Amino acid sequence: MNSLLSDYNPLSMRIRLGQIAVLLLVLASQQLHAGRCDGTGNCLFGVFPHTGTRQLLDTYATLAEELSLVLDSRVRLASSSSMGRFQDELAAGRWDIALVGPGQFIYYAEPAGYIPLATTERLITYRIVTLQRTHIRTLAQLRGHRLGLMWPHTGTWLVTKALLHDAQIDPRDALQTRTFASQRACIHALLIGLVDACGLATPIFKILEKERPAPYLTLSESTPHAGAVYLAHPEVDPERRQALAEYLQERPGLRPAKPEYWEHYRELARRLGVPPR
Repeated sequence: MNSLLSDYNPLSMRIRLGQIAVLLLVLASQQLHAGRCDGTGNCLFGVFPHTGTRQLLDTYATLAEELSLVLDSRVRLASSSSMGRFQDELAAGRWDIALVGPGQFIYYAEPAGYIPLATTERLITYRIVTLQRTHIRTLAQLRGHRLGLMWPHTGTWLVTKALLHDAQIDPRDALQTRTFASQRACIHALLIGLVDACGLATPIFKILEKERPAPYLTLSESTPHAGAVYLAHPEVDPERRQALAEYLQERPGLRPAKPEYWEHYRELARRLGVPPR
């Protein structure tokens, strides 16, 4: 089930925040269909569910309103109830506009023909994090312990596997692994002792570290990689795609997106034997 995250009116969106609001948003989403931003129907802006519904609303509702003005078309902010569902819908071309992580881009969006518009100027790193109380101090000492992994084919999943590979740790036989739908869920599991470490994207970890302060310890951190990317469905009118690209690229913290920015992820995927289609 998908989660509708905003309406055209930002004031009404804010009024709906809260527990009842979240339920209504989830129920309403089934009626939404992509309109390809031509001004006659919904223009669906799908954001990958990398954090909670409330955080997605707080972060992207205003942008959806701004894109409505850019396109003179009603842009509806939406997401999915799980990363797997979002990835399936991305592959099926459900979203007119999308914000996706690097893994979703190379595995699902690029094969579906989505066109990159803008990406973050800031490169991101990924890390494997534990707690001081586990007495695990190096990645090698993680052998035989429990590691929380993100959903398959996400950038965090891919780079975490690469960090393990570089340390000559095969998670299939050297670790007990558990897959989580969100990084917030993995941190929660770490704090209550269900796992001994988590593979996380550093920007998300920094947010969660403030929300759930604890004596965290980083066992390994990757080199910087390209971050999330804004996309348009290939059936969106070229002039409207251009208007979107120009607007997004002028926003602080964003830059033009080029497919080669994510070549490092493709190389990692090939090296690990899990290449995109």
